[in-house]
Amino acid sequence: MTVKSFLRNKPKFQVLLGVYQEPYISIARQHESWEYGWTTNPQDINGRMKTKKHTDRIFYRIIKYSENPIEEWMIAYDHIREVLGCRFDALRWEFDSYPNQNRLIIDWIRNVQKYVNELKIACAKRKECNDEVKDLLSFLKATGRLRLENHRDDFELKIPQDALHLHVDSSKFIKYKQFLRLNHPKIALFRSILSGKEINRFLKKWMACEAHLRLEVLAIHIPGIQALHDIMRGLPHEWTTDPETMKLFEE
Repeated sequence: MTVKSFLRNKPKFQVLLGVYQEPYISIARQHESWEYGWTTNPQDINGRMKTKKHTDRIFYRIIKYSENPIEEWMIAYDHIREVLGCRFDALRWEFDSYPNQNRLIIDWIRNVQKYVNELKIACAKRKECNDEVKDLLSFLKATGRLRLENHRDDFELKIPQDALHLHVDSSKFIKYKQFLRLNHPKIALFRSILSGKEINRFLKKWMACEAHLRLEVLAIHIPGIQALHDIMRGLPHEWTTDPETMKLFEE
Protein backbone atom coordinates (compact mmCIF):
# COMPACT_ATOMS: atom_id res chain seq x y z
CA MET A 1 0.00 0.00 0.00
CA THR A 2 2.87 2.39 0.79
CA VAL A 3 4.51 1.66 -2.58
CA LYS A 4 1.28 2.36 -4.48
CA SER A 5 0.69 5.65 -2.65
CA PHE A 6 4.25 6.84 -3.24
CA LEU A 7 4.20 6.07 -6.97
CA ARG A 8 0.78 7.59 -7.56
CA ASN A 9 1.96 10.89 -6.14
CA LYS A 10 4.58 11.08 -8.89
CA PRO A 11 3.15 9.93 -12.25
CA LYS A 12 6.39 10.37 -14.17
CA PHE A 13 6.21 7.19 -16.23
CA GLN A 14 5.07 6.65 -19.79
CA VAL A 15 3.67 3.22 -20.60
CA LEU A 16 3.57 1.73 -24.10
CA LEU A 17 1.74 -1.47 -25.02
CA GLY A 18 2.80 -3.35 -28.12
CA VAL A 19 1.91 -6.51 -30.05
CA TYR A 20 4.40 -6.77 -32.93
CA GLN A 21 5.15 -10.45 -33.55
CA GLU A 22 5.26 -10.82 -29.77
CA PRO A 23 3.60 -8.77 -27.00
CA TYR A 24 5.65 -6.32 -24.95
CA ILE A 25 5.29 -3.49 -22.42
CA SER A 26 7.62 -0.51 -22.26
CA ILE A 27 7.84 1.75 -19.21
CA ALA A 28 9.89 4.92 -19.58
CA ARG A 29 10.91 7.96 -17.63
CA GLN A 30 13.41 10.70 -18.32
CA HIS A 31 16.68 8.75 -18.55
CA GLU A 32 15.65 5.10 -18.27
CA SER A 33 13.22 2.69 -19.90
CA TRP A 34 12.28 -0.90 -19.18
CA GLU A 35 10.82 -3.31 -21.74
CA TYR A 36 9.18 -6.60 -20.83
CA GLY A 37 8.38 -9.08 -23.58
CA TRP A 38 6.86 -12.55 -23.88
CA THR A 39 7.76 -15.12 -26.53
CA THR A 40 6.53 -18.56 -27.54
CA ASN A 41 10.00 -19.50 -28.80
CA PRO A 42 11.88 -21.45 -26.11
CA GLN A 43 15.16 -20.60 -27.83
CA ASP A 44 14.72 -16.91 -26.99
CA ILE A 45 16.08 -15.33 -23.84
CA ASN A 46 14.17 -16.44 -20.75
CA GLY A 47 14.24 -14.11 -17.79
CA ARG A 48 17.61 -12.55 -18.61
CA MET A 49 18.08 -8.80 -18.64
CA LYS A 50 19.84 -6.92 -21.44
CA THR A 51 21.15 -3.42 -20.78
CA LYS A 52 21.89 -0.92 -23.53
CA LYS A 53 22.94 2.71 -23.30
CA HIS A 54 21.91 5.07 -26.09
CA THR A 55 22.95 8.74 -25.76
CA ASP A 56 21.75 9.75 -22.26
CA ARG A 57 19.14 6.97 -21.92
CA ILE A 58 19.59 3.45 -20.52
CA PHE A 59 17.38 0.61 -21.81
CA TYR A 60 16.64 -2.53 -19.82
CA ARG A 61 15.00 -5.44 -21.66
CA ILE A 62 13.66 -8.73 -20.31
CA ILE A 63 12.25 -11.48 -22.55
CA LYS A 64 10.31 -14.31 -20.94
CA TYR A 65 9.15 -17.58 -22.46
CA SER A 66 5.40 -18.14 -22.20
CA GLU A 67 2.87 -20.62 -23.53
CA ASN A 68 0.19 -17.90 -23.25
CA PRO A 69 2.00 -14.62 -24.04
CA ILE A 70 -1.12 -12.50 -24.66
CA GLU A 71 -2.70 -13.59 -21.38
CA GLU A 72 0.50 -12.87 -19.44
CA TRP A 73 0.87 -9.52 -21.25
CA MET A 74 -2.61 -8.43 -20.16
CA ILE A 75 -2.14 -9.61 -16.58
CA ALA A 76 1.21 -7.81 -16.37
CA TYR A 77 -0.27 -4.53 -17.57
CA ASP A 78 -3.19 -4.78 -15.12
CA HIS A 79 -0.62 -5.12 -12.34
CA ILE A 80 1.51 -2.22 -13.66
CA ARG A 81 -1.58 -0.02 -13.91
CA GLU A 82 -2.52 -0.83 -10.34
CA VAL A 83 0.96 -0.13 -8.96
CA LEU A 84 1.91 2.93 -11.05
CA GLY A 85 -1.59 4.35 -11.19
CA CYS A 86 -1.21 5.45 -14.83
CA ARG A 87 -2.75 4.59 -18.19
CA PHE A 88 -0.86 3.44 -21.28
CA ASP A 89 0.21 6.40 -23.40
CA ALA A 90 0.69 4.48 -26.66
CA LEU A 91 -0.52 1.29 -28.34
CA ARG A 92 1.32 -0.31 -31.27
CA TRP A 93 -0.45 -3.33 -32.67
CA GLU A 94 0.25 -5.59 -35.64
CA PHE A 95 -3.06 -7.39 -36.11
CA ASP A 96 -1.52 -10.37 -37.91
CA SER A 97 0.64 -11.33 -34.91
CA TYR A 98 -2.03 -13.18 -32.90
CA PRO A 99 -5.11 -13.16 -35.17
CA ASN A 100 -7.03 -15.73 -33.12
CA GLN A 101 -6.81 -13.51 -30.03
CA ASN A 102 -7.55 -10.13 -31.59
CA ARG A 103 -11.13 -10.10 -30.33
CA LEU A 104 -9.95 -10.96 -26.84
CA ILE A 105 -7.46 -8.08 -26.92
CA ILE A 106 -10.05 -5.63 -28.27
CA ASP A 107 -12.54 -6.51 -25.53
CA TRP A 108 -9.82 -6.21 -22.90
CA ILE A 109 -8.74 -2.76 -24.11
CA ARG A 110 -12.39 -1.68 -24.22
CA ASN A 111 -12.58 -2.29 -20.46
CA VAL A 112 -9.23 -0.62 -19.72
CA GLN A 113 -9.43 2.86 -21.32
CA LYS A 114 -10.98 4.93 -24.08
CA TYR A 115 -8.21 7.40 -25.00
CA VAL A 116 -4.55 7.06 -25.97
CA ASN A 117 -1.98 9.59 -27.12
CA GLU A 118 -0.41 7.48 -29.87
CA LEU A 119 -2.03 4.61 -31.78
CA LYS A 120 -0.16 2.63 -34.43
CA ILE A 121 -1.99 -0.13 -36.30
CA ALA A 122 -0.72 -2.54 -38.95
CA CYS A 123 -2.60 -5.29 -40.76
CA ALA A 124 -1.47 -6.57 -44.15
CA LYS A 125 -2.67 -10.16 -44.64
CA ARG A 126 -6.18 -10.94 -43.44
CA LYS A 127 -9.38 -9.41 -44.76
CA GLU A 128 -10.92 -9.79 -41.30
CA CYS A 129 -8.58 -7.03 -40.09
CA ASN A 130 -10.87 -4.47 -41.65
CA ASP A 131 -13.66 -5.18 -39.16
CA GLU A 132 -11.24 -5.60 -36.26
CA VAL A 133 -9.64 -2.21 -36.86
CA LYS A 134 -13.07 -0.56 -37.19
CA ASP A 135 -14.13 -2.13 -33.89
CA LEU A 136 -11.01 -0.88 -32.07
CA LEU A 137 -11.34 2.65 -33.45
CA SER A 138 -15.02 2.78 -32.56
CA PHE A 139 -14.12 3.25 -28.87
CA LEU A 140 -10.35 3.91 -28.58
CA LYS A 141 -9.58 7.51 -29.54
CA ALA A 142 -6.05 8.59 -30.50
CA THR A 143 -5.65 12.20 -29.40
CA GLY A 144 -2.04 12.75 -30.48
CA ARG A 145 -0.92 10.56 -33.39
CA LEU A 146 -2.83 7.97 -35.41
CA ARG A 147 -0.69 5.86 -37.70
CA LEU A 148 -2.11 3.26 -40.09
CA GLU A 149 0.40 1.10 -41.94
CA ASN A 150 0.76 -2.00 -44.12
CA HIS A 151 -2.89 -2.44 -45.01
CA ARG A 152 -4.41 -4.42 -47.84
CA ASP A 153 -5.33 -2.55 -51.02
CA ASP A 154 -9.03 -3.32 -50.42
CA PHE A 155 -8.88 -1.85 -46.91
CA GLU A 156 -11.75 0.53 -46.07
CA LEU A 157 -12.07 2.80 -43.05
CA LYS A 158 -13.88 5.92 -41.93
CA ILE A 159 -10.94 7.64 -40.27
CA PRO A 160 -11.61 9.16 -36.82
CA GLN A 161 -10.96 12.90 -36.55
CA ASP A 162 -9.63 13.04 -32.97
CA ALA A 163 -5.87 12.83 -33.64
CA LEU A 164 -3.69 15.88 -34.18
CA HIS A 165 -1.41 13.95 -36.55
CA LEU A 166 -2.63 11.40 -39.11
CA HIS A 167 -0.05 9.21 -40.82
CA VAL A 168 -1.18 6.59 -43.38
CA ASP A 169 1.47 4.40 -45.02
CA SER A 170 -0.88 2.73 -47.51
CA SER A 171 -3.47 5.40 -48.32
CA LYS A 172 -4.86 4.00 -51.58
CA PHE A 173 -8.23 3.58 -49.89
CA ILE A 174 -8.52 7.35 -49.29
CA LYS A 175 -10.40 8.80 -52.25
CA TYR A 176 -10.87 12.51 -52.90
CA LYS A 177 -14.22 12.84 -51.08
CA GLN A 178 -12.83 11.17 -47.95
CA PHE A 179 -9.68 13.29 -48.23
CA LEU A 180 -11.85 16.43 -48.09
CA ARG A 181 -13.43 15.20 -44.85
CA LEU A 182 -10.10 14.76 -43.04
CA ASN A 183 -9.76 17.38 -40.32
CA HIS A 184 -6.38 16.72 -38.71
CA PRO A 185 -3.83 19.55 -38.28
CA LYS A 186 -1.02 17.35 -39.63
CA ILE A 187 -1.59 14.81 -42.40
CA ALA A 188 0.93 12.48 -44.09
CA LEU A 189 -0.34 10.17 -46.85
CA PHE A 190 1.93 7.66 -48.58
CA ARG A 191 1.13 5.51 -51.64
CA SER A 192 -1.74 7.89 -52.35
CA ILE A 193 -3.87 7.59 -55.51
CA LEU A 194 -4.94 11.24 -55.38
CA SER A 195 -4.09 13.01 -58.63
CA GLY A 196 -2.18 16.26 -58.85
CA LYS A 197 -5.33 18.01 -60.05
CA GLU A 198 -7.33 16.73 -57.05
CA ILE A 199 -4.67 17.93 -54.62
CA ASN A 200 -4.64 21.28 -56.44
CA ARG A 201 -8.41 21.62 -56.00
CA PHE A 202 -8.09 20.80 -52.32
CA LEU A 203 -5.33 23.37 -51.76
CA LYS A 204 -7.37 26.07 -53.46
CA LYS A 205 -10.32 25.28 -51.19
CA TRP A 206 -8.04 25.30 -48.16
CA MET A 207 -6.44 28.64 -49.07
CA ALA A 208 -9.92 30.11 -49.61
CA CYS A 209 -10.92 28.85 -46.11
CA GLU A 210 -13.54 26.58 -47.66
CA ALA A 211 -12.03 23.32 -46.36
CA HIS A 212 -9.94 21.96 -43.51
CA LEU A 213 -9.42 25.08 -41.40
CA ARG A 214 -7.26 23.16 -38.88
CA LEU A 215 -4.65 22.05 -41.43
CA GLU A 216 -1.04 23.06 -40.63
CA VAL A 217 1.09 20.49 -42.45
CA LEU A 218 0.26 18.26 -45.44
CA ALA A 219 2.68 15.67 -46.84
CA ILE A 220 1.67 13.48 -49.81
CA HIS A 221 3.90 11.28 -51.94
CA ILE A 222 3.37 12.05 -55.62
CA PRO A 223 4.41 9.99 -58.69
CA GLY A 224 6.61 12.57 -60.42
CA ILE A 225 7.38 16.10 -61.51
CA GLN A 226 4.28 16.42 -63.71
CA ALA A 227 2.02 15.80 -60.74
CA LEU A 228 3.92 18.50 -58.85
CA HIS A 229 3.25 20.99 -61.66
CA ASP A 230 -0.45 20.04 -61.59
CA ILE A 231 -0.56 20.55 -57.83
CA MET A 232 1.04 24.00 -57.86
CA ARG A 233 -0.72 25.36 -60.94
CA GLY A 234 -2.40 28.67 -60.08
CA LEU A 235 -1.22 28.61 -56.45
CA PRO A 236 1.10 31.22 -54.88
CA HIS A 237 4.12 29.36 -53.51
CA GLU A 238 7.86 29.41 -53.03
CA TRP A 239 10.53 26.69 -52.97
CA THR A 240 12.47 26.29 -49.75
CA THR A 241 15.14 24.14 -48.16
CA ASP A 242 14.92 25.98 -44.83
CA PRO A 243 15.73 23.42 -42.09
CA GLU A 244 13.16 24.83 -39.67
CA THR A 245 10.42 24.53 -42.28
CA MET A 246 11.46 21.00 -43.22
CA LYS A 247 11.28 19.91 -39.57
CA LEU A 248 7.50 20.36 -39.67
CA PHE A 249 7.30 17.45 -42.11
CA GLU A 250 9.56 15.21 -40.02
CA GLU A 251 7.61 15.39 -36.74
